[in-house]
Amino acid sequence: CGTTTVGGAAASGKGKGADSDEDSDSDGEDLFGDEDAPKKPKKKPVMVAKKKAAKPAKIAKTQLVFDVKPEDAETDIKDMEASVRGITMEGLLWGEQFGVEDVAFGIKKLVVQCVVEDEKVSVDELEETIYGLEGVQSMDMIAMNKM
Repeated sequence: CGTTTVGGAAASGKGKGADSDEDSDSDGEDLFGDEDAPKKPKKKPVMVAKKKAAKPAKIAKTQLVFDVKPEDAETDIKDMEASVRGITMEGLLWGEQFGVEDVAFGIKKLVVQCVVEDEKVSVDELEETIYGLEGVQSMDMIAMNKM
């Protein structure tokens, strides 16, 4: 069959000995069959850096939902909504509609939604501003979602 045993090691009759492990790495054969796959040229670091610089920086935003409760049942929710919408800050965007929900004993609360840019608007400052409005008894943050 072309295979002989010499000193306990098998040798092939094709001219390669059993000790040809050094040569098997440099045969140029592709052991995994990727010869036909096209080789992609490596990207130059300068081109990669330019592409990263060309992309605009992503602005970190947070969506907030607040429950704003009036002082008493006689507080006009429409006036309170107008006061809240009157708060303007750079990077603050109020939701299209505010919700109104019943609490108890004829008292209703205002459900306020807004989106803030994290670098421009402090959530604590926004809360303090809403607390300072006339007719606001308390406020709770219901949701805070990073976008």
